[in-house]
Amino acid sequence: MSPLKLRLIEDRAMRDAARAVVEADIARLKDGVQVQGLASRTAEAGTDYLRIMGEGALDLVREDKARAGAYAALAAAALAAWLFRDTLAEAMRGLWDGLTEHAPDSTVSEHDTPPDNAGGHVEQQP
Repeated sequence: MSPLKLRLIEDRAMRDAARAVVEADIARLKDGVQVQGLASRTAEAGTDYLRIMGEGALDLVREDKARAGAYAALAAAALAAWLFRDTLAEAMRGLWDGLTEHAPDSTVSEHDTPPDNAGGHVEQQP
């Protein structure tokens, strides 16, 4: 048998073996998807995500307690502002109304207007 024909036979055998491995992996994945429903896979992924996030938060607290305290205080302030947003808005409106009541009137008085012959130019009236 020629070396080219022998190489062709070996390459086909390797191709067929690789295809068999891929088809077995696909079949195993399909079985796993059918056995494990979407809800349980989502719950498992969510649990893993929360575990990773919790570990990261614990690492942050362990490394820098002051920064973690500042984040907690900021979160508490944001929550308080959200919960009392209507009350805060009314208080701000009251302050604004109080400021505008005591503000000087913006109308122009007679003393603020320039004289009719400003600039030395006098118009002659017919």
